Amino acid sequence: MSTLLEDHQLKEVSVQALTKTAQITRGTFYLHYQDKADFLLQTEKQVIAEWFAHAETITTVADEASATGRVRVVGFDLNAGLQFADQHHQILTTLFDTQFPQFRKTLLDTLIQKLYRFGMSFEGDQENFHMTENEIPASYLASAFMGMIMQWLADDRRFGYEHLGRSFAKLLPDQQATRLSQWFLTTNLNR
Repeated sequence: MSTLLEDHQLKEVSVQALTKTAQITRGTFYLHYQDKADFLLQTEKQVIAEWFAHAETITTVADEASATGRVRVVGFDLNAGLQFADQHHQILTTLFDTQFPQFRKTLLDTLIQKLYRFGMSFEGDQENFHMTENEIPASYLASAFMGMIMQWLADDRRFGYEHLGRSFAKLLPDQQATRLSQWFLTTNLNR
C-alpha cells in the first residue's frame, strides 16, 4: 500500500485502486479500515510508531540530583532515526507533502511529548519538571529536527544521513541551555 502513498496522488485514489495495488479484496480493506481517511490516519500513525521504535533506546545520562549521579532514560538515537528516514525517504517525502497536514502535526506533537517524557524522567518525578519552562525548548528542538528532515528530503537527500546527523548535533543547545537536547543521543554518530 505504501506504493500508492509514494505517488503523491492518494487523495484522488479510490479504495478500489488501493485494494488492487495491495492485492486484497475490498472486504479485507474494510475489515481493517473504515474508509480511505482511516487508512491514511493508520498509515501515518504506523510510520511514526515504526520510526520511534527504530530510534528510541534506553541509555544513561548524568543527573546530579539522583543518588548515583546518573539516570536511565529513553533517548532518541539520532543516527538510527536518520537512517530510518533515509531508508523510508519515499513514504516520508509523501507524508510531509502539504496534502497530508495531519502527519506533520502528529509527528511534531509526538516529538514534543517524547521530549517532555524525557525531561520528566529526571529526579524520578514530575514535580521537578516545569512544563512552562520547557515548552519553548521542546517546541524548538522538535521543530528543528522535523524541519531538518523535511528540508533534507526536499533536497533529495543531498547529504548522507551521517553528515546530516553530525551537523544537527553541532547545532543542539548545550545542557546549560536545556537538558532536553540530551534526548538526541549523538554518541553513535560516525565522527
